[in-house]
Amino acid sequence: MVGENGRCLVIGLDGGSPDLIRRWADEGKLPNLARLIEEGTFGHLRSTYPPISAAAWVTFLTGQEPGQHGIFDFRNYDPTRYTCTDEAIVNSTAFAGRTMLDVAGSYGRRVGAVTVPITYPTWPVNGAMVAGYPTPDAKRAFTYPPELGDRLGSLTEDSAFFRSRAPDEVARELIRLVRDRAEAARWMLENDAYDLFVVVFGATDRAQHDFWRHFDPGFPTHDPAEADRFGSVILEVYQEADRAVGRLLEAVPEETTVLVMSDHGAGPRATRYFHLNAWLTQEGLLQMRGGGGSPLRWTRPLYRAFKARFPYQEQVYRRLPAVLKRWASRVDSDAELGIGDVDWGRTVAYRFPMYPPVEGIVVNLRGRQPEGIVEPGAGYERLRDEIIDRLQGLTDPETGEPVVEAAFRREDLYRGDHLERVPDIVVVMSEGYEGGSALSGPFVTSIPEDDLRRLSGAHRMDGVLIAHGPAIRRGEGDGGARIVDLAPTILYALGVPVPSRMDGRVLVDLFEPGYVADHPVERVAWRGEGVEVEESGLSEEEESVIREKLRRLGYIE
Repeated sequence: MVGENGRCLVIGLDGGSPDLIRRWADEGKLPNLARLIEEGTFGHLRSTYPPISAAAWVTFLTGQEPGQHGIFDFRNYDPTRYTCTDEAIVNSTAFAGRTMLDVAGSYGRRVGAVTVPITYPTWPVNGAMVAGYPTPDAKRAFTYPPELGDRLGSLTEDSAFFRSRAPDEVARELIRLVRDRAEAARWMLENDAYDLFVVVFGATDRAQHDFWRHFDPGFPTHDPAEADRFGSVILEVYQEADRAVGRLLEAVPEETTVLVMSDHGAGPRATRYFHLNAWLTQEGLLQMRGGGGSPLRWTRPLYRAFKARFPYQEQVYRRLPAVLKRWASRVDSDAELGIGDVDWGRTVAYRFPMYPPVEGIVVNLRGRQPEGIVEPGAGYERLRDEIIDRLQGLTDPETGEPVVEAAFRREDLYRGDHLERVPDIVVVMSEGYEGGSALSGPFVTSIPEDDLRRLSGAHRMDGVLIAHGPAIRRGEGDGGARIVDLAPTILYALGVPVPSRMDGRVLVDLFEPGYVADHPVERVAWRGEGVEVEESGLSEEEESVIREKLRRLGYIE
């Protein structure tokens, strides 16, 4: 029975779309997922703000919101800097020892995790772990225990491959990644007894980013001739993932509770930029420098072209002497954000880039920013209210469509020790819009077609949640499930008490009422401890390699 001796298999489909899964399951194209849906519960799963993999997967593992665990993106947010982030790449050392894997292990449950993102470096668990993206080397597996890696091949994404190869080669690599991860996970399941086993397939997300324009006839850069060749790639990757689900189900006992979930959803990329800085300039809240702006402005087009076409800039960067590194960092920040054009001594507020469809605005606060001018206290609060009021009802001058879905004070969305890392105002864009970087001119512009060809699929706030098992009821989900709720729910399915520090709730509506009555939710004061990992952080070499991978895939600039 689930409960005191429950077992749980969690299958993550990165970026898995509830709409596509339901559609293709109903059409008989995903038979294994269709059976789980028919015999279990299907629903949506709300992601984090923003819906980016780094924040969402750490939230999944910890049962904590980003304001608690501190990871919002692949880089650390830092509103005290005009660059908006520090240079460090996030990694598992920020939360290792405090995840549901560690909680389950502390109660004697044996755990396995395969390619869950942000689990590099791996750390000791009561079982086994294969690090997920990003890792320094896609050609090898980083594992705990280390000897496990000798039996496994290449299981993580190689961003250089995806950026440099033809679409047919990319499609084949995505299928290979699903197949090889499934075989590695099945081998582990067949050679050990796990109470909790988690495996994540990233190919679904990558396929949607790269091939949405071929799949979607309504997308602006859809080409019918190319669609004949590549229009089925997304479906084919989902079908390979469905076969992987079937193989994994064969490797676990029939009474296992099975969850299929995604960290966020997917859909077509926005076609319009909302340039928050240009809007703030128009509103008189951001001021430009006199004399033509930054002396580096003429280098920006060349620098951006260099970054787009030269894949090894990080290797070059780390070999530069310190004085040239500082100059290169200045050029990079100026090229991407235009910070050299801003007169900070007269600027009240400015854009804080997040991840579509979420953007931020930071108040230039005295005592926090290097050249802050807004006084803390009542003036700060009044300014936030005014900006939010101005954003409400803002429309696209060309189309008349609303540009902003909602705008929040940061404390309305986040809480915890890391609240100060979040921009003062969080803006959720309306569908069809994403953040742009222009400092002046029209505050809404069309996204160039070259960009829409390069990246045509985007994240959505709602992912998928499918639950199946002996205590799982049948039917639709309650519609209120969030990714932060999964860790508590998984521990509950294992019969393990839920730490009170977890922000999420147990999704009791997934379970039969009689089961819930017999197994009340138990909260305990388990805090967990940090654990020793192979590295206390990432080496300079690892930082450089991982930063380059993330930049190539568009996760950082």
